[in-house]
Amino acid sequence: MTGSSGEDEGPAGPLVAALLGLGAFACERIEPRGDGGVSLQLRGGQGDWIEITASRAAAGRGHFGRCALSLRGQVSTARRAESALAVERIGRAIDACLGRAPAGCSIVRALAGPPREGAVVFGSEAVRAMLSPELGPGVRTTDGHWITAIEAEPNPRVMGDAPLRVSVQIGREGGGAPFAIVVEKRDERPAYARTAHLSMSHHGTGTGRTSGAHTLCALVAFLLGSRDNPDVAMTFPGALAEVGLGATLDVDVFEWIPFAAGVKPALRHEVPYARVEELVQWVERRGFVAAVAEENRRTPDAVVYVARTPEGVRALAEADAPIVQALPGSIPTPQLVRLQGRVGELLGYPACCVEAFTARVAREVHRRIGGGEAHEHFVAAEEAASRTSVFHGRLNDLLPQRAARLVSFFPCRYDCPAALGWADGVFAAIEAQAPRLARELGAALVGRMVIGVDGARGDAVRAGVETLALCFDPF
Repeated sequence: MTGSSGEDEGPAGPLVAALLGLGAFACERIEPRGDGGVSLQLRGGQGDWIEITASRAAAGRGHFGRCALSLRGQVSTARRAESALAVERIGRAIDACLGRAPAGCSIVRALAGPPREGAVVFGSEAVRAMLSPELGPGVRTTDGHWITAIEAEPNPRVMGDAPLRVSVQIGREGGGAPFAIVVEKRDERPAYARTAHLSMSHHGTGTGRTSGAHTLCALVAFLLGSRDNPDVAMTFPGALAEVGLGATLDVDVFEWIPFAAGVKPALRHEVPYARVEELVQWVERRGFVAAVAEENRRTPDAVVYVARTPEGVRALAEADAPIVQALPGSIPTPQLVRLQGRVGELLGYPACCVEAFTARVAREVHRRIGGGEAHEHFVAAEEAASRTSVFHGRLNDLLPQRAARLVSFFPCRYDCPAALGWADGVFAAIEAQAPRLARELGAALVGRMVIGVDGARGDAVRAGVETLALCFDPF
């Protein structure tokens, strides 16, 4: 075991160091006993196994001072010396842990440390705290295993309210197949270990078959189990709680979170046809109403409408039907312009922003006021900028990640009071469910943005292309 030493190792530090250095033997299980002691099961090759029961003894009267051991098992002649050394190391380590604990403390409490108090919010930070500092960075098994990261599962399958799962990732020097311990809210599904509030399961098979990985799994299960105080309330946020700006998600969370929170009255969502049935079922299970456009000639995806009532969905679908059925590039008729405004109204967009948008639709969205043509997004940004005194990051719709924004419409100007009010409501809803995402988005929306006349953004803008550069500040 490398890294810190002494008191900085944590209450179970000596035992963790002993178990990580067992060599050919792996610790497959560590369990608390009703008398405050612990039992450990070691397994080696060739069918060798040892079960050690450690109990508290009066000072100086145990096999190792404060600790008494009882053994049973089966060990080959070739492994007897090695097994005896492993048992002695474990006994001395437990005795050392007892020596650093308050007088009369049980073995389990000596290893776990003082019980956690106060409410706990489940997440990667909570799991790190329960495993620290014994299984921190730099701690390795003799065969080269270590915990490489403790973080929310990357790119979770999120449809608004999936549960948060924390992945304890295990690596090995020299590489190897990925392996992880997934920690989540306790339930009755198969698990290799459970605590008062948590369940643990294995993901991956590569390094999980080696002795070091077995020992790390046993230590994770024991430390979490002994430090998960059943008397403490633990709350479980959704997977969105730790999602960052770069995550790949199933749905546009910048739309769905505010809608579910009541900030947005309805949604118009484009998804691949293969996902329509799944999405509609998910929407309906949550008490909302969904409908699918009969035809969409404008994009290869299906158009799904979502609202809180059948009337709301019907009104949105009826207003949008002639728009999605119009051929791309066709000249907008007065009826289509009026319906574009009606769709914006039903989606709850500010009237001034809808009016500015329909004015561009009426003359064709790619035509610039001063003459010439450009990408629709360039034209919208150019016009909004011409009316703006203060460029607020909350209304920034020019990030290279086009889905990352607080406003799902083109603001009439970047200091529009109505649009700022909309953005405030959206940000508050996202911050409540996805605080990390809100922090990262808030930081990303402030600063210099560049869009090319062809619609390219940021680093994708080609040299020599006309650009529009805007500096958004404050947020």
